[in-house]
Amino acid sequence: MALIKCSECGKEISDKAESCPNCGYVLPKETFWGDMKSLPGKRCPRCKSTNISMSGNRTKTTMNLNPLKPFTLVNHKPTKQIWTCMSCGKTWMEKM
Repeated sequence: MALIKCSECGKEISDKAESCPNCGYVLPKETFWGDMKSLPGKRCPRCKSTNISMSGNRTKTTMNLNPLKPFTLVNHKPTKQIWTCMSCGKTWMEKM
């Protein structure tokens, strides 16, 4: 656990906190480790930085023709992850 400074009040807080306990400022999702989406060992293909985050998913949508699930009309299946490097700005997709 590391301590970081709150950008609103300047007090030291945990890097795992979602908001500052002193002033209530809500930290951006990239700041605290709980929602960090980058995986250990994953690197940017351009600059080899580990400062990356997942920015979205591509999904495949199909019609449901299964008679055992009559109330499910469409199926959404994620097929690719979209990653963004915070250092160089490169965006790329990887299969799931």
